[in-house]
Amino acid sequence: MVDAIQILIGIKEKTYPVAYEVSMEIADKIIAEAKRICPIDTGQLRSSIQIYDENTAKATVQLAANTSYAAFVEWGTSRMKAQPYMRPAVQKFSPRWAGHYVKKIRRLQK
Repeated sequence: MVDAIQILIGIKEKTYPVAYEVSMEIADKIIAEAKRICPIDTGQLRSSIQIYDENTAKATVQLAANTSYAAFVEWGTSRMKAQPYMRPAVQKFSPRWAGHYVKKIRRLQK
């Protein structure tokens, strides 16, 4: 049992940095796409799209547009039509995450 736990810990130590690296690569692509399709008035919304939080230990990355009106643009209001920019960007690149991750893990095994 102790050997199995040690093996799992070893796998985690090898794969989490790879998962984090892949998450950052995909996050960069999502940010670039969101900025490309984001509606522009003053440019403030577009320039606010960035990595909001990253956690190397959990291999997670959170993206956000940091303006008071970002959600209104993304989702719309009763007076304004939605102009999605973040959701389409995430939808475009999220499916690639798993395949990209698997390729990098296989390289570790060689």
